[in-house]
Amino acid sequence: MNRKRVVLLALVSGLMAVVMLWLQVTAVANAGQAQPTASALAAPAAGVAPAPNGRGLNPRGSNAYGFEHFADALVSFDVNNAYYLNYIAYYGGANLFVGADFLPGDNQMLYAIEAISGTFSAVDTFTGQRLFTHTLTTATPGEFWTGMATDPTTGILYASTGESQCTPLSVSYLYTVDPQTAQATLVGPLTLGPCLIAISFDGQGQLYGLEIVNDELIKIDKTTAAATVVGPIGFDANFSQGMDFDEATNTMYLAAVEYDSFTGVFTSSLRTADLATGQTTFVEFLGSGFYEELGTIAFARPYTPTTSTVIDPATGGQIVYADPLGFETRIDVPPNAVSETVALFFSPVRDPGFIPGFTYANRAFDLDLAADHAYLPLIVNNTSVAAGRPAAGLPGVFAAPSRGTQPGGPGVTFLQPVTVTIEYSNADVSQIQDEDSLRLYYLEESSGRWIDAINTCPQPGGYTSDPVNNVVQLQICHLTRFGLVGN
Repeated sequence: MNRKRVVLLALVSGLMAVVMLWLQVTAVANAGQAQPTASALAAPAAGVAPAPNGRGLNPRGSNAYGFEHFADALVSFDVNNAYYLNYIAYYGGANLFVGADFLPGDNQMLYAIEAISGTFSAVDTFTGQRLFTHTLTTATPGEFWTGMATDPTTGILYASTGESQCTPLSVSYLYTVDPQTAQATLVGPLTLGPCLIAISFDGQGQLYGLEIVNDELIKIDKTTAAATVVGPIGFDANFSQGMDFDEATNTMYLAAVEYDSFTGVFTSSLRTADLATGQTTFVEFLGSGFYEELGTIAFARPYTPTTSTVIDPATGGQIVYADPLGFETRIDVPPNAVSETVALFFSPVRDPGFIPGFTYANRAFDLDLAADHAYLPLIVNNTSVAAGRPAAGLPGVFAAPSRGTQPGGPGVTFLQPVTVTIEYSNADVSQIQDEDSLRLYYLEESSGRWIDAINTCPQPGGYTSDPVNNVVQLQICHLTRFGLVGN
């Protein structure tokens, strides 16, 4: 019987760690044993990885993120140009991220887990900055984290574990994870699948797993951890494996590390998996195919659609937007803030593009306005203008103009102050020293400058901050792009 022995090796920083791992893996391979899984892939003989590849000039497919183990780095790549890895940030050589995924509606914050220490992090995919770190603990000693995935139908985060030594008699476990408290709750042991190395949901909320003792794709009941075999994956999977479903193309991808027993060579590749049979298909090498190992792969999920509401001049109105974790941004428009019935649009923004000097608090949005041939009185340079330009829109249709500006005219300004209430998470302000310093800035499109939004009204008010409950509130009178910052 071909039995795989899985060894999770602790990593240490520096070149010596890579060399030592190479020696250990080579010794195991030469002894005719199965190779370590959920560990760093064997390094090249020189012990030094090549310079990172640049990004492809003409990406054609979905953009994916992953953690590359040799460089201990966050990378992104286009699935149709997987050879070109874009290195976003480096972490010092001591991490072994084996699971990562986004939450629904948020394709900026990537949640990741490290195999041995259980370090759980929220990572900004623009900068690579780890916004907070906690430790996830397993239910029993001897378990190591192996994968993580978000259910797109519920937003619940799941994680998998395996034993330090995987044999056909080993047991893998399934957990749910609260991303705010970093608390893991045991769902149960898998009924089959001794070495679950990666997990992912399809678009309908069905959980799948990659099992590497038998090299099979399995289907998992997310409520009980009961598992059934889908079929063989068709290659000898070794070391860490990444797995995620691309909702844009309805395709399950693997960031695979496979061993060729004939040549004795390990290669790193991007594969697709047939969810009906388990069989996988080679797409392209990841990076060079020999110097990189991606322990994770994650596709950003679609943005939460723009939220809108009708604002009546007599009664006003409210928009409430809740992010994937339930934190709300509320826009309260009082009576007499507009002269005609209009549609107000709230759109969460991924990258506000702030100027240096501020720490971004991960909250940004556009406020836009449209009306059915309504004429909106404007306040321009703090002076009321009775005859405004017509707001954008076709007869009988609300269509949001670009970022609150009217065609050929200045930005729309409310006649009465509008109250903005922003809830934020601890992760959002983890790099901000003083929560009382939180300010909402707006983009002055004519100059490209960012200005404190409290100054958008003729008579500026003040901020109401509640650091205990993670809330900041202010009044604005202008429509544009906004972002929360602090020091």
